[in-house]
Amino acid sequence: MNYLLTGTTGYIGKHLLADLLNAGHRVSVIVRTKQGQSRSRILEALAPFGLSNQQTSQQYLSVYSGDISQPLCGLDTQAQTLLTATAFDGFLHCAGLTRFEEHMAQTLQCNNVQGVKNAYALSQRLDIDHFHHISTAYVRGTYKKLFDSANLECGQGFNNPYEASKFDAEC
Repeated sequence: MNYLLTGTTGYIGKHLLADLLNAGHRVSVIVRTKQGQSRSRILEALAPFGLSNQQTSQQYLSVYSGDISQPLCGLDTQAQTLLTATAFDGFLHCAGLTRFEEHMAQTLQCNNVQGVKNAYALSQRLDIDHFHHISTAYVRGTYKKLFDSANLECGQGFNNPYEASKFDAEC
């Protein structure tokens, strides 16, 4: 199978990526470039999993520089063209920002809310039928009773801007 994945340098994303590669799937990832590095950031995140060079080769792992806070995840035209030519079985969106400070509220909204919208728009542009958004139990906020997806909006408050941003992304 063939997947497009975001959030691969984060805890859940790198575990999911390692599992997909171990299972023999092909994975294209979108990662922010830091200090001119993108593929090396992914390989560094995968290092603890002991994957073979074959499993992390370009045959199985394609790396694209992007940013979920930007329209179409900040992919350039060439990347969009390459991804359009790929038949994906699913888009797995794990990217987000985990910070709890009040001064980060706007940045959290940009990454955790607009990032989901941008990733979903990209999945539509690439004609990917299955979009999976990995969220968090923190959408529960201050609600103290039994909680599940059927009662997402239950009048809860939030302890910090991270919880609020994740809730907004779910709505």
